[in-house]
Amino acid sequence: MLWAMNDWRLKSEFKNGKLTGGGRIEYVHMFSIIAWIILVIACINFMNLSTAQSEKEQGK
Repeated sequence: MLWAMNDWRLKSEFKNGKLTGGGRIEYVHMFSIIAWIILVIACINFMNLSTAQSEKEQGK
């Protein structure tokens, strides 16, 4: 069976000539999940700071 050249580096774990699914694609998935977590935390932090700033301005 032939594999596309794009899959050679990302999906590179084979056993008995069959693709087992591992390889560097696992790193792509892991870093994507980490990036989404950081993005959610940044959004929550922005909303928290915006709310605090608006409360500060109303108190003057």
